[in-house]
Amino acid sequence: MAKTAPAARPAAPAPEKKAHTASAGIRVRALELGYYDDQRRRIGDVFTLHDREGTFTEIARDKNGDPKLDKQGYPVTKEVKKVLTAESQFSEKWMERVDPTTPEKVTTPSEALKQKHDEQMAARHSGGGTPTGASSPLGDD
Repeated sequence: MAKTAPAARPAAPAPEKKAHTASAGIRVRALELGYYDDQRRRIGDVFTLHDREGTFTEIARDKNGDPKLDKQGYPVTKEVKKVLTAESQFSEKWMERVDPTTPEKVTTPSEALKQKHDEQMAARHSGGGTPTGASSPLGDD
């Protein structure tokens, strides 16, 4: 008779970590040029801020809250795993909250160039002169 291997023990359950419950995000509109999620966000773009989990670099601090410095006097940095909430990423300087049902909109570089061109042409043809305010090089006819 062949020997049978002893029954494998069930693996011990892994210690439970507190799971971060991701929010649905915050829908925002860019009020001026800004950057989010490695993308340029132009005026009028609508996008969603999401919680971001990852490893981030921070300045190490001593127990008084002052930055730790190395021998040359530069701040010491440390890698920290954490979650940046959508709320903490919101900036009143260049974003405004919009209704969550507002469709997302991203202005491509070619669309931005066309918009700028159209603005300059409209300024020239409206009698406003050149966009810089200089007189026309051809003179008034």
